[in-house]
Amino acid sequence: MRTSDKIFLMPIILLTLNFIWRFINFAKILSVFPLDTVNDLTAYIPDIIFFSKYGFFGHVPLWYNGFTLFNIYPPGWVFFTFPIYKVLGNIMLAVFISTIVLFLLALLGTWLIGKELGISKLKRIALFLFIFANPMMIGAILKQGRIPSLMALVLLTYLFYICIYFRERKFNWKAILIPFILAGLILTHQTETVLGAAFILGLFLIKNNAEKIKLILLMLVSILFSSFWLFHFLKATQETGFLQFGFSQWLTNWHSYFWNNLAGVFIGIALIITFSIFYLQRKDKSWLYFFLPILILDFLYLTRLTLFVPIIKYIYPDPWQDFLILNLSITFLGIQYQNIKKNWKTILTIGLILVALASVTYNLKKTPYIKDWNQEGKEAITLLPILDPDSHFLMFNEASQETYSRAIYSYAAIYYNVSSASGWFEVNKEYSYIEKINSVYSDFYTNENCDALETLNKEFNTNEILANGHYCRAVETCGWKRKATEGSSCILSHISN
Repeated sequence: MRTSDKIFLMPIILLTLNFIWRFINFAKILSVFPLDTVNDLTAYIPDIIFFSKYGFFGHVPLWYNGFTLFNIYPPGWVFFTFPIYKVLGNIMLAVFISTIVLFLLALLGTWLIGKELGISKLKRIALFLFIFANPMMIGAILKQGRIPSLMALVLLTYLFYICIYFRERKFNWKAILIPFILAGLILTHQTETVLGAAFILGLFLIKNNAEKIKLILLMLVSILFSSFWLFHFLKATQETGFLQFGFSQWLTNWHSYFWNNLAGVFIGIALIITFSIFYLQRKDKSWLYFFLPILILDFLYLTRLTLFVPIIKYIYPDPWQDFLILNLSITFLGIQYQNIKKNWKTILTIGLILVALASVTYNLKKTPYIKDWNQEGKEAITLLPILDPDSHFLMFNEASQETYSRAIYSYAAIYYNVSSASGWFEVNKEYSYIEKINSVYSDFYTNENCDALETLNKEFNTNEILANGHYCRAVETCGWKRKATEGSSCILSHISN
């Protein structure tokens, strides 16, 4: 082991132990379907079942009074996980195995990048941990369950590798990997695809004219490979009002996303600093040209000018952070620490240990764990079989951090084939539908307006309500009949006039 590499030893140990600890907790999904509110996983799992039942671009009747599967949200992770599900026959086991495979592919991808950069094996391990086991990724993947985002980041890693592989090499037969990786990225997550284009553009700036033409052709092939979904998606963005959701506005929402945005600013600044050192040590202009598009994106992010740039303005904070951390980790570990003065190494060693300790502490104290169902969740699950499969039910529950109505809609669709007027992935449904049902739903939730329930029944085919606590009495007061009761939870049916 190089003496200069020892500064990474303690952070590697701390991040590895934290990663293992959180992965053990993540394994709880094998026995506990997540029902709490810190939860995106239950948005993705049903798509595997929907794909199995209704096929590609199939009409799914179980959410939103029907929607087209993969209308907007890409199918990549479902395609990746579906064969595992068909072999195992257990949806949660398939999701778990899929996640393990993605992390192993991530380790291989970062190893290849490290090899291309000429860094030590210890640094390659650190590279994997810094990108895929940082506190934000632990929370996003092993708790929140954003596994398609994990897959997109893995593909970004391979795209970065193949681009720097050809940085000083002419295209050969291995270049065919570019359209496969890029097509995979297009089919997995749109936001990372847009950001990943910076790698392609950086490679384009380096190449001579003949090589540039080849790269353009390779990109056209990637569009051809993904066209069976891509062209439908581009059309659907106009039909569904997808672009009206305004996810990028979260970048300026410092009240609700203060820590998230603050971390992003520090990461963006750190990337500029580490790249400067990385470049000054290597003094190779091809690296400057390659990273130039990345640095421009970093500048746009830091200044929030992204809000005014077409296409880029639709990227929300999480993909930005993943993209910037990927590049920060690469430039940081690409620095030749043997050339740094001893005093600076000491400061860096202490700093890395403190950052690693802070990261682990944050996950231990702030990142929620996957938990067993609470009483409210158990009651809701018990009542699901009693619901009319064609009721297009909605759920009204008291302010709870432990039971998420969207998770209940997922569970009902997966295990009981029960329809709901709501669901996950609002982007797959017309914006007008989402805006109207959310408005009416909120009207009753906040004002207990009985007219809102009548609107839900007449316009959204909501014939039954799954309620908890106070809302059982509130819905009953509006003339709905109690069909079943379990503890503090109940099912209420609409009484036709």
